[in-house]
Amino acid sequence: MMIYRASMRNNPFIGVYVASGGGSAIVPPAAPRGFVSRLEGLLGLDVGLTTVGGVSAVGAMAVMNKNGIAVPSIISDEELSALRALGRRIGVVESKHNCLGNLVCTNDYGAVASPALPKEAIAPLRDVLGVEIRQLTIAGSEVVGSVVVATNGGALTHPFISEGEKDEVRRSLNVKVDAGTVNGGFKHVRAGIILGLEGILVGEATTGPELMLIREALSLA
Repeated sequence: MMIYRASMRNNPFIGVYVASGGGSAIVPPAAPRGFVSRLEGLLGLDVGLTTVGGVSAVGAMAVMNKNGIAVPSIISDEELSALRALGRRIGVVESKHNCLGNLVCTNDYGAVASPALPKEAIAPLRDVLGVEIRQLTIAGSEVVGSVVVATNGGALTHPFISEGEKDEVRRSLNVKVDAGTVNGGFKHVRAGIILGLEGILVGEATTGPELMLIREALSLA
């Protein structure tokens, strides 16, 4: 599986603007056509163009795997219609915390979620993602969706993750766990990575050593 560097309008934090999983991606309508074409052609993703709750940073708002897409209750009917065109199961999660992409990390085996999410939000997340969810902090941070990115082969996390936290992530996602950075030392790793079926995009500022670690951590051989 190939890794490609990319930016969106000269911004290397591409993961903030794109939610992906299970062969689909949600991208804001304002994204350049060339960027969308790379998601489709290089990563093999089926792309839906919409904001979520009027927010263009859809990577921070939605979370998804092969089983479904979870979105916050501030999503509009028009936005939901755009997502339904992807042919995926969609779950609307009622919570005062709307940035689900920043609060949840999932693969097809399990998920980790922020302890800031109330228990009543966990059940609908579990239903739509189809996996068990463990609530925890990582490197002292509650925004666990922004400090972990995971495939079905491995997970990359914030470099200050503790051994205990690493064990919890490993048990939750059922994959090996490595720590690293993107975009020249940025610790909130999901902000600089987009996962696809046939490859991944990383922020343009990601260094050679970071690329090597990302490839190893996410088992992209």
